[in-house]
Amino acid sequence: MKHRTVPLYSGDDRVTLSLYLRSDAHDPNANKRAAVIVLPGGGLSFLSEREAEPIALSFLAEGMNAFVLRYSIGEFGNYPLPLLDASAAVAYVRANAEEFGIDPDRICVAGFSAGGYVAAMLGVKWDEPFIAEELDISFGMNRPDGLILAYPVITAGEFSHRGTIENSIGTAPSEGKIFEHSLENHVSDNTPPAFI
Repeated sequence: MKHRTVPLYSGDDRVTLSLYLRSDAHDPNANKRAAVIVLPGGGLSFLSEREAEPIALSFLAEGMNAFVLRYSIGEFGNYPLPLLDASAAVAYVRANAEEFGIDPDRICVAGFSAGGYVAAMLGVKWDEPFIAEELDISFGMNRPDGLILAYPVITAGEFSHRGTIENSIGTAPSEGKIFEHSLENHVSDNTPPAFI
């Protein structure tokens, strides 16, 4: 296994991507592997370590290259920052697919709890025009090919995890914001397949 952590944005080490690459990742004769980007939970107030490296190592053991995204949380966890971070992570992995020994058409995002909220948000909002503009990426570079949503926060309405939603959109969101962040309302033909 090869492991290293890189800042996702130049000059800013708040958001990082930890790489867990199979030893043969750089072998040009090896088959290109699928990749999974892990988004730990924590209510957008912290990142759960039990939903980070242990998950990545499990995927690595199954033959995938794995990544752990430490995305914006706390005072930096407000929408749209975690969505931009997840978009940047997918675009980074896809842009470096050749170097990492990855099939660029087999990049999944696995999110747990609040990380599932960020992953699901990416799944339904990856094609929002502001994302490509903000990150200066080509349209579609940030689209995951699949989603793995483990006990995700999906809705912002009555049955939501209040802490995650409040950390994302505030303590008194309008009905419009609640609808916008109730991700079940935005599934479309552009949403990648999901295992929930």
